[in-house]
Amino acid sequence: MIFIRSAKASVLATLVSSAALAISALNGCAHTETTLPPPEQPATQPQTASEIVTRVTDLQGKAVEYAAGATKLPGRNEIEDRAMVGQQFATLGQIIPLVAGAELPGDLTQQLRIIESTRGQLLNGSAELSIEPTVDSGLRAAHRALVSVNQRSFIEVPEVAKALDAMKLKVNELDSATGPLHRLVVSQALQASAQAVTAMAGSMETRLIDKNATPASPATPPVPAPATPAVPAPATPAVTPATPAVPETLKPEAPKVEAPKVEAPKVEAPKVEAPRVETPATPATPAVPAPPATPAPTTDLNK
Repeated sequence: MIFIRSAKASVLATLVSSAALAISALNGCAHTETTLPPPEQPATQPQTASEIVTRVTDLQGKAVEYAAGATKLPGRNEIEDRAMVGQQFATLGQIIPLVAGAELPGDLTQQLRIIESTRGQLLNGSAELSIEPTVDSGLRAAHRALVSVNQRSFIEVPEVAKALDAMKLKVNELDSATGPLHRLVVSQALQASAQAVTAMAGSMETRLIDKNATPASPATPPVPAPATPAVPAPATPAVTPATPAVPETLKPEAPKVEAPKVEAPKVEAPKVEAPRVETPATPATPAVPAPPATPAPTTDLNK
């Protein structure tokens, strides 16, 4: 409401100024228009390497603190829950500039103001006033701020978008929740936002590591030496081929060295002659005198 009233007052002031100029012109008053250039905005100096390291280190610590606080929600009673939620908004207000960078766009600056206003009302406001509308406004501003940062710097990290979608579902449930149920839904929305912040911090740490690991390209690239074509090694066949015969013209003949034939000496076995045993001669049988011849009868051929 404070910002709406301020905007209305600014519009009314502009209309009154325009009307005064118109009346002055109609009355013939001398009016000299001067066109003034818009004030120059100070150029944003690029961060040094040490500043980037410090920024990422601070973000890591705040992300851990924010996630730890979200896990403790909801509080045991309304007073405790109010203080814990107020501290979460305070930590988130420190996290968003770290993930967004030094130069904040206008819409992001507006969401940060709402977050800061929510933190102030929760921690310093009257305990008799209902905090539910204030918390709802702060959570919607926190969701819009984280979505804006995601679209600018973390669109390639799907975990961030997934956590922000879960946060949006819980923020939409706030209109129909009240009392202890409202505190529960608030804790669930803040836990989803903590997951998104943790994913952002992890992505920034990874980028920093990759940047430091990548060597700077030299100013003058060296002239590459002509590449020697690699001779492909012949594939080793499964079966080893037979070694081709070397042509006779290329194959030197080794001199044939004939080993001397060593003839074994012939050893003649001595001939052993069997002793001759002389058999005694059998005594001759005395000849039996033949009987006297019987005279053949004389045949008288004339008879």
